[in-house]
Amino acid sequence: MNNFYQAKKEAYFISTDPSLLNIEVIHHFLAFETHWAKDVPVSIVEKSIAGSLCFGVYHQQHR
Repeated sequence: MNNFYQAKKEAYFISTDPSLLNIEVIHHFLAFETHWAKDVPVSIVEKSIAGSLCFGVYHQQHR
């Protein structure tokens, strides 16, 4: 049994399940598209996610 929050509304799904997060996409955005986390290593992103309550928002066409 998990203790993750999940909700659906129309074509969108929100979840706190970290296994649904796409680490590669998150890392690429932070390392290459932001100035505050430029060149952040993927290991730091993984550690940050592991120690945080993350909310992912997903569109049904992309799940």
